[in-house]
Amino acid sequence: MELLHERLERVVHTLTADDVAPIGPVMEWHPSEATGMLTAAARGVRGLCEVRDAGLTVPLTDDGAVVHEADLDTAFRRNRLAGAIADTIGLVEAERHCREVCGYSEIDYEREKAARSGAAPEGPFRPRAVLAGVARFAEEARARGVSHTTFRRLTEVLGLSGVQRADLRALLIGTQPERYDAPLWRL
Repeated sequence: MELLHERLERVVHTLTADDVAPIGPVMEWHPSEATGMLTAAARGVRGLCEVRDAGLTVPLTDDGAVVHEADLDTAFRRNRLAGAIADTIGLVEAERHCREVCGYSEIDYEREKAARSGAAPEGPFRPRAVLAGVARFAEEARARGVSHTTFRRLTEVLGLSGVQRADLRALLIGTQPERYDAPLWRL
């Protein structure tokens, strides 16, 4: 993290709740985890957020809403993947370069995960069991120092389908609205 801070150039803006208000409806409809954490940080949410199926943690700090200027040429020199895909003309070619430089492709990862989840039959959505599962997860996560999570993470931890994520959100926001630090869930 220190190396990153050394490379950051001048601050051009610090996002606020007013800045992200126009994208609020999008965050309700389809927040990516990264954009969701940025939005939450701009709204003043602080803590430690657990994301993705691997349970990675991301600090929600004042720095999370700060926008820095970056010199494009310098960024390209430091980023081997950017240089490798700069002249590609299609996704297949870009993915190949990504695998060569990084050892994997995020798109491959998402495809494999979708195939795994699509292979399993979707079970019924059982609200009481879901609430009990969320309570167990929240207790374990808080013991790890985690204060927030994403609905994607909860969906994966509970073994729900992507389609059931909307049911999960509606259930949690409907029964415990005080824990909704839009678009994150406070544990």
